Amino acid sequence: MISQSTVNELIETYFSELFGDLYDITPLPGERDANFKVSGQDLTAVLKICQADERDHLRFQDRALRSLSLPIVPRVLHENDIELVTGDIVRLVSWLDGEPWVDTAINEDTLRALGTAVAMVDSHLGFISLQAEEESVLARPFRWNMMQAATLLDEVHLVMDPEIRRMCQDQLAIFAQDISPALELLQQQVIHNDANERNIIVAADSSVSLIDFGDLVIGPRIIGLATAIAYAATGMNDPVREAASIVHAYHSISSLTPQELNLLWPLVRTRLVMSVVNAAVQSAADSDNDYLLISQDTIPKLLCTLVATNDYLALSRAREACGYEPSPRANDVRHHLRTAAAAPVVTIGDGGVEWINWSVGSRDPRDDAGIAQLMAERELALMCGHYAEDRDVYQGEVFETLQRSIHLGMDLFQPAGSPVCSPYDGVVEGACAMPGTGNYGHAVLLRHHTSRGTPFWTLYGHLSSTKLPQPDQLIKAGDIIATIGPPQENGGWPPHVHVQVLTDLCGMGMDIYGVAPRAESTLWRSLCPNPNLMLGFPAALASASDSHPGLDTQDLRRQRTIRLPRNLSLNFRQPLHIVRGAGAYLFDADGNAYLDLVNNVAHVGHGNPHVVAAGARQMNDLNTNTRYLHDAVVEYARNLTATLPDPLTVVFFVNSGSEANDLAIRLARAHTGARGWISL
Repeated sequence: MISQSTVNELIETYFSELFGDLYDITPLPGERDANFKVSGQDLTAVLKICQADERDHLRFQDRALRSLSLPIVPRVLHENDIELVTGDIVRLVSWLDGEPWVDTAINEDTLRALGTAVAMVDSHLGFISLQAEEESVLARPFRWNMMQAATLLDEVHLVMDPEIRRMCQDQLAIFAQDISPALELLQQQVIHNDANERNIIVAADSSVSLIDFGDLVIGPRIIGLATAIAYAATGMNDPVREAASIVHAYHSISSLTPQELNLLWPLVRTRLVMSVVNAAVQSAADSDNDYLLISQDTIPKLLCTLVATNDYLALSRAREACGYEPSPRANDVRHHLRTAAAAPVVTIGDGGVEWINWSVGSRDPRDDAGIAQLMAERELALMCGHYAEDRDVYQGEVFETLQRSIHLGMDLFQPAGSPVCSPYDGVVEGACAMPGTGNYGHAVLLRHHTSRGTPFWTLYGHLSSTKLPQPDQLIKAGDIIATIGPPQENGGWPPHVHVQVLTDLCGMGMDIYGVAPRAESTLWRSLCPNPNLMLGFPAALASASDSHPGLDTQDLRRQRTIRLPRNLSLNFRQPLHIVRGAGAYLFDADGNAYLDLVNNVAHVGHGNPHVVAAGARQMNDLNTNTRYLHDAVVEYARNLTATLPDPLTVVFFVNSGSEANDLAIRLARAHTGARGWISL
């Protein structure tokens, strides 16, 4: 332990010009270095007394910090190496104001700031050109280098808890077999590698800085992100959901590839395992250093949570945060549904087919008698309930906890006892009773494969208990797999079959969501594509099957940041969620009216019946450009020029005000030969 007198002597000898005669010294925790906060005159800094055997790495740390020149990392304040008589190396870096992540209340702003900070630091580190000796230093045997995580298998036995020990061993074996080879295929660079809960500093404005560059290594940048998430997630209630904000912010600065995202959550678990094993090793060697166990009250709990978390769902959430199709299988499954011949799931013969509306506030019947009467009056063989419809029929804690209201299947209403058939060849994944009011009553789950071999599933709910198939039973397309159940057998619903397509079961088996949280509708609509792609009910109205549920203002804004570029700005500190226009007014999602003095369309009024009718007529006739002869183009130009003074006789058709301005400048330049112009 470095004495206070040694620290005072250092400051008096080397740094008195920085701190003056009056200064305060406060010891700081550290794993390998002796750290002190020094405050004096107008400067606050961190004095680090480091081990001499780290000299080459310390020199590279200083070079890296000097090359970064970012306000979110410390500055190196010493010019030359300083070595104590004992051989220890002395360094001085600037102090960054704020609180450690572990002492900060996590919110959306801090999560995004963390993702931004890690991306910025590692992106800048990626531009450092390494000399051969530096590569050797960064590739040295180091227990915090995730590229070397498999070597910790020899030390797992030091973990005392048998369940945690088994978990660590399993995860390291997976890393050695599957993850490590995949990491070797990714581009390598210098990464910070140590965004732990005490090296992440949160300022009063929620911005984030990174300190302690002692763990710099060479590796794929996804390791840096995984490390940050591993420690940040210790304070999260739902790590995979909440960490999506970190992933999105990182991706906004430094784009993540699908290959990197495939490794993200396995790497998060690997980092947690490294923390557990290293703590056990270091504690065994230095039982008096409490800092070595500083995270071990939370890390093992988080590891247990993430080991139990489904990787496919976690990957889908990360992919959505980056703007990719959430379910990696969705495109292939949708293509198969569109193109592969499917046997009818229900028989309709020559009867009519209509849609029934069960959306929030709808007035269509929701009981057996009302639906049966409606079908009889209209001589219908089938009524179809919409996919992705936002419904208020789902009651109880199981739905209300996550505000689940978006229907992920299609409902096919027919009398009880009507046969239900498999659309494709497949195998029975499950068939069982699912009792309880509002549940499926009885359900069948089939597993299929696309022509490319991609697995997918179809689920059928609200069935009768009779004639259910057996698990693992082979099914041919067109085989009857069940019959529609009466209310007393189908969970208390009017007789119908719930048909759902699934790209993955997300570890839930037959309990996979049939109704999604409204805030996650985009995610679950990718995991569960529209069944009407295979059902085709009715062909003339196929597009009507998808209700395209709207998002709440907050979720809509989040999706906008994912799907649209940042240069498309929003007006107002609290952006307006506009849902429609009428006349001179815009109306928001809460029904508030705003007099529109901004949009050009307000010159003729929103929803102007004459403009709408004219547009509909023209689109019904022809929608093309001016490269063909067409009466409407000439007639429109003639009518416009009739309102203009002589000699204006020619009309240029443009697509926007910006395009019009550009054209006006070009015309003026062509006419005058001048290059300057004034914009009002």
